[in-house]
Amino acid sequence: MSQNDLLFAFIEHSQHGQDHIAFSKRGASSRGYVNVFGPSHDPRDPKTARIVIDHDGSVAFKDASVAQALGAQPRPEGVMAPSTGAARWELSATTIAATYGGNAHKLVGAIVAAMRANATW
Repeated sequence: MSQNDLLFAFIEHSQHGQDHIAFSKRGASSRGYVNVFGPSHDPRDPKTARIVIDHDGSVAFKDASVAQALGAQPRPEGVMAPSTGAARWELSATTIAATYGGNAHKLVGAIVAAMRANATW
């Protein structure tokens, strides 16, 4: 599952009137990452983003409770850029493929549900 697959799934989630979601692309186009802002986050402030989608399709989280609910693991040392440093837990692309197959909508639904359950959405 690519970074674009996940972005399109978040966009479709937002277009169905379920939530307003904003994005902020950071870094070089081929190696960059995207901050995802839920409805209670300020897209003008990158520090408020709770989700980071890396260029390789992995997804990182800033909230431990959300990460635990999704089975995310601590990110490897050296993976975090200064601006994503608070995103300390990650679902690797390999884990995502094994757990969600190619279904980006299923993953986005699980992320949104976990964030709502932990009052971070």
